[in-house]
Amino acid sequence: YNKFMSKLLILFFIFLATNESHANFEELKDVITDPAVSRRCKALLNARADKIRVQQKLQSLILRNKKMQKQSKPEQNIVKTRLELNLIQLNNNLKLTELNLKASEENIVRKGCPGITL
Repeated sequence: YNKFMSKLLILFFIFLATNESHANFEELKDVITDPAVSRRCKALLNARADKIRVQQKLQSLILRNKKMQKQSKPEQNIVKTRLELNLIQLNNNLKLTELNLKASEENIVRKGCPGITL
């Protein structure tokens, strides 16, 4: 009877220990990898990546526009004015994209996405 009680007592303590560690693990798992949080963070990071791509495209278009302005002949007045207007629009779009990117990064930090590297 004594051996049986000691084995039963050991099994009871093992059961309690595994339940506690399992409960702690579940709480930790919910905090770290909540699917809603990870989906939201993934969507925010994808939107940020899209804005960065747009920003890079605008920067390359600005460089191309400046190169075309240098290559255009002085007697091509209409081409020069159109390129100048286009450059103004590109610069305005770039500034707007930079503001959107900054707001997006602030939103990511505010939402508290884990493992952020901006």
